[in-house]
Amino acid sequence: MKRFSKYLAIAGGVCLVALVTVLGLLYVAVVRSKPRLDGTVQVAGVRQAVSIERDERGTPVIKAADMHDAAYAIGFLHAQERYFQMDLMRRKAAGELAALYGSRAVEGDKRARLHRFRARAQSFVTLLPADQRVVLRNYVAGVNEGLRQLKAAPFEYAMLFTSPQPWREEDTLLVNMAMYMLLQEDGGTHPEMARQKLVRQYDAEFADFILANRTEWDTPMTAADAPEARISMALPKLLRQPLAVAATDAVHDGWVTETDGRRRMTENIVGSNNWVVSGRKSVDGRALLANDMHLPLQQPNTFYRINIASADRLAPAVGVSVPGLPMLVAGSNGSIAWGLTNANGDWSDLVRVEKSALAGASKVMRETIAVKGGADVILEVRETRWGPIVAEDEQAAYALSWVAHYAEGNNLSLFPLIREQSIAGARQIAAVAGMPHMNLVLADAQGNAAWTIAGRIPRRVGLAGTLPQGWGAGTGWSGWLAADEYPVRSSSDRDYLWTANNRVVDGDDLKKIGEGSQFALGVRAMRIHERLASSGKLREQDMHALQLDDTAPLMKRWHGLVSKVVADMPDTPEKHELAKVLGQWNGHASVDSAAYRVVRRFRDELADGVMPALLQDLLKREPELRWYELVPNWETPLWRVVSQQPAALVPTGVASWGDYYRQVLLEKVYQPYKARYGGDLSKARWGDANRSEIKHPMSNSLPLLGRFLDMPSVEMNGDSNTVLAQSQSFGPAMRLVVSPGHEQDGFLTMPAGQSANPLSPYFRSGHQEWQQGKPLPLLAGQARYHLRLEPKRAEQPAP
Repeated sequence: MKRFSKYLAIAGGVCLVALVTVLGLLYVAVVRSKPRLDGTVQVAGVRQAVSIERDERGTPVIKAADMHDAAYAIGFLHAQERYFQMDLMRRKAAGELAALYGSRAVEGDKRARLHRFRARAQSFVTLLPADQRVVLRNYVAGVNEGLRQLKAAPFEYAMLFTSPQPWREEDTLLVNMAMYMLLQEDGGTHPEMARQKLVRQYDAEFADFILANRTEWDTPMTAADAPEARISMALPKLLRQPLAVAATDAVHDGWVTETDGRRRMTENIVGSNNWVVSGRKSVDGRALLANDMHLPLQQPNTFYRINIASADRLAPAVGVSVPGLPMLVAGSNGSIAWGLTNANGDWSDLVRVEKSALAGASKVMRETIAVKGGADVILEVRETRWGPIVAEDEQAAYALSWVAHYAEGNNLSLFPLIREQSIAGARQIAAVAGMPHMNLVLADAQGNAAWTIAGRIPRRVGLAGTLPQGWGAGTGWSGWLAADEYPVRSSSDRDYLWTANNRVVDGDDLKKIGEGSQFALGVRAMRIHERLASSGKLREQDMHALQLDDTAPLMKRWHGLVSKVVADMPDTPEKHELAKVLGQWNGHASVDSAAYRVVRRFRDELADGVMPALLQDLLKREPELRWYELVPNWETPLWRVVSQQPAALVPTGVASWGDYYRQVLLEKVYQPYKARYGGDLSKARWGDANRSEIKHPMSNSLPLLGRFLDMPSVEMNGDSNTVLAQSQSFGPAMRLVVSPGHEQDGFLTMPAGQSANPLSPYFRSGHQEWQQGKPLPLLAGQARYHLRLEPKRAEQPAP
């Protein structure tokens, strides 16, 4: 026994020494991979010297002779501060993460490889116009020089025992494609396939009910601001029998855990806000723009803030970039300002290919997935002239025609927006921009405002895009809409314009965006519209305050329902405690509200019981389906059922809907919270469920590093259907407010910091202000660090 203890002690000592050694080597890697902040660097890629000044928060001011040298400097900075983030983005699109992470990333790589984005990017680069190719080459040269100037590769590579690969021109297009995947593909069932499954299993009326794309929350900017037609609340005729509501596990405050361990929100469509007011709506005649893009929250942040000044332009451009892309995706240049939200239109269609014709209509491509520490995985992908085969059933295969698969959908046409002087010119740029489709709002220095779509819009011929169908003569995509065909709204029609991933337009303009679109529930858009309509003259501070609005109009009706359930309960201690908590309702998704959490949890638990019951026949037939993936906006069909309480649908095992609601409230909400909080329901505050989780992708590999790499977890106001749309690891990745020509009065606040290196002096700078909702200046402050990139002098020949 003593000998065993001795060996155990020796083994423990060896492990401790090994751990200390690994941590020591990792610390050295972190130290050596810090970005270079001061001094002069000789580089071969610039024509004239470039100055890069940073303020205390790491915001760079690039002073270059022209935009080509500015593109080089952007690439240099991206590599110095964010190279590993860029690498993950290109690998995600290319399906090459398993080469870094091993077998755990293979399934994700397989899904990505269906699109063969690496091969497409290689082809598309050669098709770029000459001016874009020059910008790209300068950017790529800057990226690789920035990587070389680090004394060691970013520390993440030391953790993975590997080295970074150089940046290639195609990799920038891969980052663009990764953004398509993030914004337009959630990995679930394609909307057209979902509708087809529902129509086949039930009928078209039932499919329309489940997939309702028009709701009472819609606030489109119609041509004449006409009120929406009344939305039907009728239930489909198929709903004639009691719902077999199965016992399910709690959904845990709106989040579920998938079989592969991933956590996701059951609210499928959440996201960003932007709005713009014309000079008629501001205090001093200036147009004002607000943009808060909501994305998965991570360390480092999705965006990287940049100020650009070049000698050949009139005013600096300021805003945010995406590392890997040489452009400002949102910002201002003194003449115009621009902001983006995901447009949520219909940018892909499924092409039905009969099984008998599949061999002749497709060819098999072999994709080799390299797996770190394991054997290569071979994936066979069937390609057709419309796109890859992504699904099959007994009758047919289905090819995906997606704008992301086309050269026209992948370019650098947005780059000139940095210098554009007019809204009209910006609209022309937007119509040819090869990027994920966005609601683009614009403001100019003369007080004007406009909205349009940025991204290529396919011209559909002979199809609505709501169900898969065969393409042939007179059916399919026939090129792209011209700029003058794009939907537009401007301040000539109204004083303000607003979007929140909702249905922005109607009629013919909606047909252009796609009748198969899946817009977000219009709650956020309606709230923004109402706040702007009721407000007086606005200034920057008012725009920022609206970005922080955590009013919860959607939950008002649910609070009414829960309150009625409690009122109808017998006189018990449970009734009194619930009534006391619900009586503290203030209509906000605020951290200190137990009432909000109880109501929110009740809604989620009802959804997790009723929605699978409505879809039980299809889910039994295809058990791999998840109900919340089939039904992105489940609030609408759920509310129609639970608010009408149809007698024919009373869940089995209970006598009435009231009994069912009481059962859910007590067993799924009240009792779990009472047990968790020591018998005190008032401690079940919303903030305890809605805590931020902003983590570095490597922190889970070595949990001890989490305290150094991750942002601190704090309680957060807001929810998925409030203007302040934030929930754990999802939220505003930036908050921008600006008036073009008055950038000195603008705000820009972002989570995490500029640099991914934890020893960078500004690693967490600005994060606390983001947490607290405090605005930070858009423009960089006083320069603290000074770096100069000089053209490398030609070596003199030896005498």
